[in-house]
Amino acid sequence: MRDDLQKRFAEEIERQMEARRHDSSLGAWMADHHDQVEALLRKGTMNWNSAAAAFGLKGLRVAGGQIPDASAAEETWKRTNALRRERAGKVRKRL
Repeated sequence: MRDDLQKRFAEEIERQMEARRHDSSLGAWMADHHDQVEALLRKGTMNWNSAAAAFGLKGLRVAGGQIPDASAAEETWKRTNALRRERAGKVRKRL
């Protein structure tokens, strides 16, 4: 029980640190919802036009406060995913 609590606490700290690395509310949202986005992408190709429209309607913005278009949304995902993989690699090296 104690080990599980410590693990969840460490994961939450890492998640919050990762979210701060993003220069946009969309990037922070993607970091917070990484597993869900990744699961959707595993099911098939993402319609980035529709996704960008939905992000914009929810008030999420890319760097500079701009409403995301398809290209910006996809690039934000790529950066978010790369940061996640980089963090995972660092964690594995520590173990």
